[in-house]
This record gives sequence, structure tokens and C-alpha cells, in this order.
Amino acid sequence: MFDFVFKFEDVCLEAALYLLEKSSLATQAHGNPTRVARVLTAMVNSVDQDGGLLTGNWSGKYDGGHNPVYWNGSVEILREFMKNKQPVKFGQCWVFSGVLTTCKYKRSDLITDSTFIHI
Repeated sequence: MFDFVFKFEDVCLEAALYLLEKSSLATQAHGNPTRVARVLTAMVNSVDQDGGLLTGNWSGKYDGGHNPVYWNGSVEILREFMKNKQPVKFGQCWVFSGVLTTCKYKRSDLITDSTFIHI
């Protein structure tokens, strides 16, 4: 679903830099990969009203957005986010993970657990 070939599209870097800019991370800390990864992890969701990238939805009701299975890749989500500068509706765990992995400039692997249950 989330193809690593597309991580070098311009919008991937633009979105990652935009999210870093919106975060509270000091510019001097942008060279610290641990802090950058933590900030991007926090900014990928919009649950805390920080202007994050995706709105999570596990309700089965997707009025005003798309069912998370609608997405055909991270680049499409990143383009929509950058066009509107508003959280994209909607994502679930695998969508958050795919988008975050695409935003990272270094090769990363997704780790999933099919037995995990959201409560």
C-alpha cells in the first residue's frame, strides 16, 4: 500500500518540514534524529489539536472525509494535507505508520502487530 519509491517526491520533504515548523521543536534540535522522529510521530495525528497531518477514526462513520482503506498511498495524503494545511480525514494505525515512514528521509520499516486491539 505505501510504496517507498514515492518517499523522494517533493511533497514528502515539504510536509515533514512543515510539520517540524508547526511543532514546538527548536530549530537547533532539527539535527537530532531522535527528537525529530518523536516530533513527527506526534505531529502525524491531529488528536491534540496541534494541526497534525491525519485525523484518526475507528467508528466506521466517515462523513466529511474518506474511509481509511480509501487511500492508495502516502503521497496522496501528503498532497491533500499540504494543499489545505488541514488534517486529512481519515486514517487508522496502518495509515499513520505508512505516512510517517514516507515522511522520514531515511529508510525505515513498518512494524505491525495484527493482535493489537484499540480500546
